[in-house]
Amino acid sequence: MDKSKILERLLQKPANPCDPETGLHREDYFQAILSVEMAGIKRTGEPLTLCVAVAEPCPGRDVEPARHQDNAAAGTLIRRTIREVDLATHCGDGLFLVLLRRTGAENAHIAAERIQASVDESFKGRITVCIGLASFPVDGVNREALIARATDACARAGGRAGRRVFLRQAGAQELGEKPGHPARRR
Repeated sequence: MDKSKILERLLQKPANPCDPETGLHREDYFQAILSVEMAGIKRTGEPLTLCVAVAEPCPGRDVEPARHQDNAAAGTLIRRTIREVDLATHCGDGLFLVLLRRTGAENAHIAAERIQASVDESFKGRITVCIGLASFPVDGVNREALIARATDACARAGGRAGRRVFLRQAGAQELGEKPGHPARRR
């Protein structure tokens, strides 16, 4: 390959890693970055936390006509709420994943409550959100286990009265609210 072709190839604009509907990263890109981050943590020891957020219509509200708009607005809201180093993706049908880099469970719980408060403020009675958290490497030793734990925490949050944030806890306390700080009812 000659020099001009190499230069042309290296200067090509990379494919857009963002979903056009929400402005968040595409799910395949997010999953690849999650795997890379987890591999890096094995060397550095810095934690990361995965948030699984499910946004659903409030009881008695038909949101089908507004689903596309709500997903786009929720994507924008999540992007504005998280730090620049964090990543988020929309997996479809009101399901969002957020990767909080260099963030343990304590700080992730605060970040998730910030996301939830932003949704409550912006969507006033249109949608509700439940968020489950799991931290690597404490709550899962691989990507699949981490996603499963965060999903389980989200399901538990959704099964309780009120909107809540739950984080996966290692050790005797299998799953629950942040120790010492019950999740706030919204």
